[in-house]
Amino acid sequence: MRSLGPSNIKAAYRRLSLTRTGVALIVLSLVLPAALFAIAASQSYYQVQRQQEARVDRTARILQEHAIKVFETDRLIIGQVKALLKKLDWSDEQSLADFYETLKSLQEGLDQVAAITIVGKDGSMLASSKTYPIDHTASFADLDWFQSLKKSNNDDLYISRSDTGHQSNQQVINVAARISQRGQFDGAIAISIERSYFDNFYVAVEPEYDFSVTLLRSDGEILTRIPETDLERVPADASLLKHLKDNSSGVFVGASPFNGRMRMFAYRPIGTYPVFVVFSLDRRSAFAAWRENFAFYGTAAAFAAIALLFVSFIAIRQNQKWKSATLALRAEAASRQNAEEQLRQSQKMEALGQLTGGIAHDFNNLLTGVIGSLDLLSARIAKGRLSEIDKYIAAAKKSSERAAALTHRLLAFARQQPLDPKPTDIARLVTDMDDLIQRTIGPSIQLEVMAPPGLWTVRVDRNQLENALLNLCINARDAMQKGGKLTIESGNLQLDEHAAHDKELPEGQYVSLCVSDTGTGMDAVTISRAFDPFYTTKPLGQGTGLGLSMTYGFARQSGGQVQISSELGKGTTVSIYLPRYHGTAAADDAPVMQGEAARTSRHETILVIDDETTIRQLIAEFLTELGYFVLEAADGPAGLALLGKTQHVDLLVTDIGLPGMNGRQVAEAARALQADLKVLFITGYAESTVITHGDLGTDTHMLTKPFPMDLLTARIKSILTSV
Repeated sequence: MRSLGPSNIKAAYRRLSLTRTGVALIVLSLVLPAALFAIAASQSYYQVQRQQEARVDRTARILQEHAIKVFETDRLIIGQVKALLKKLDWSDEQSLADFYETLKSLQEGLDQVAAITIVGKDGSMLASSKTYPIDHTASFADLDWFQSLKKSNNDDLYISRSDTGHQSNQQVINVAARISQRGQFDGAIAISIERSYFDNFYVAVEPEYDFSVTLLRSDGEILTRIPETDLERVPADASLLKHLKDNSSGVFVGASPFNGRMRMFAYRPIGTYPVFVVFSLDRRSAFAAWRENFAFYGTAAAFAAIALLFVSFIAIRQNQKWKSATLALRAEAASRQNAEEQLRQSQKMEALGQLTGGIAHDFNNLLTGVIGSLDLLSARIAKGRLSEIDKYIAAAKKSSERAAALTHRLLAFARQQPLDPKPTDIARLVTDMDDLIQRTIGPSIQLEVMAPPGLWTVRVDRNQLENALLNLCINARDAMQKGGKLTIESGNLQLDEHAAHDKELPEGQYVSLCVSDTGTGMDAVTISRAFDPFYTTKPLGQGTGLGLSMTYGFARQSGGQVQISSELGKGTTVSIYLPRYHGTAAADDAPVMQGEAARTSRHETILVIDDETTIRQLIAEFLTELGYFVLEAADGPAGLALLGKTQHVDLLVTDIGLPGMNGRQVAEAARALQADLKVLFITGYAESTVITHGDLGTDTHMLTKPFPMDLLTARIKSILTSV
């Protein structure tokens, strides 16, 4: 037996210590990845949960807005029909026939309307958009909406349960209202909406997931559902109905009243109507992304544990720490790349949500102004109060003009604004705007304009550049509430490769237009978002957030760039860089006067081509009243056929986005038949087929929709009288 001397005891102690260290490393190699895996899986779970809750709520909001528009449209139609009923002579067959045509036109103009029906107080059908003459034996007296309206004492809309339509034989939802005089029930107006209209929209909104959409009344009656269900009513004890009782919106996870499976629900009320839209995802499908992450993190944790075990054994023997460091760096790089990708996706969704929300908000406000003014105008005309209609016409026109301005700003931001580029002297443009800018910024702000001699020419849309400059001056004014100095400076720039790269431009020669102020300045966060649409730091109601985004879109569409430099408390400089044009500036266009359109005495012939019937007829009727001989066509081939049969046409007015042959192709084919034909393009957006190498061509002009009729006639007169 070996004796236990001091040296043997020390060696045994060292071996014991080494074993304990190895055990500790092995345990750590297993516990650490497991802990990290648990933390990552937990964080991923809550992140996916928040994303899915935001997603179902966002989708429910889209479905809510759609349903509100459908029911509000039905309310407006019912209002129109009530106004028509007041004038209707039931004893006059021609009056009834005209009334039928009006109802039919209202129905065919809206996809969601399957039928418009007028029912008498006994339930018999008095009029319909589907048939004429009327089958008076048809009765609606047994339907729930008729019975409810008959018993009701108010004029609120009633939304019926889903039923088979009397006239369409399809599943429909009826939106109905009472017809009454002095409180007496005289019948009802019902608008039938086919369930398939809602179903098709729901499938288009969310086509790729295990989803469901339910449109139901607050009493649990199911109006429509995707996917279909045999249930007509949500059970009274379902958790869904409990959430709907307070008439608010929300998101929750619960058992489906249809199959008992756990789902994530988002519900929203449809305006003031007793109707809700409910969007839900199967909980398993909603967390599919988390399960993928779970598997990924599990695999990563397993590999990490194996790697650490291997490193631990090697460290015990050879102390090879460099492999552990390499693995750690790789894991960090993968984690950072994943985090950056998630951040980029989140920023994209935030920008998209801000854009669509801002557009919907502004356009809903403008449409409310137009619709409200027209409703009041209709009511005043119906009452014979013609002296009061001017202000309603002016209000509707003002809202329409604001909507047109908003559209132009959005097109400028998207770089789709139709431009009319011409050689322009920036120094002269700024000088011409000097008085306007000074009046805009006020007397408390000093204006200084600096332009060197020999400033190069640029080729831009002069009107858009003026708008951009004025927007920048207004922003500068708002940043100097207590007064200050506004400087407008222009200059010539030669950008080499390095300077061009910094400004995100190709190398070459540019003209700069810089607007500087001594105002409050902007921080880095504000600068980074300054060009986002609808982003503004101004108080509510004092800015649309489209000024800088429009300026950016115009500059990029013109081949240039916009940059901002600013310092808090010292001021801001916004610089527009535009490419040099090697040519001379064009003379200023003669101003187009808008006012009462002048009649023509030469009886010129004008061919109008537009696939929009309303626009085409309005233009034709207006020009005919001014003495022009007008030919109309709905598409290119029909217009060319008219041109071939006509001895001479003085002017072709054509839309760009025609079906089949576009406006450019029609113009080229028309000039093959009549070489000296003058052309005026009208467009609501920029088409690649309109401008060739940046030019419209000889005797070719362009006018952007929407436009007032007097501006159109002034432009036509200018074209026809030009040599």
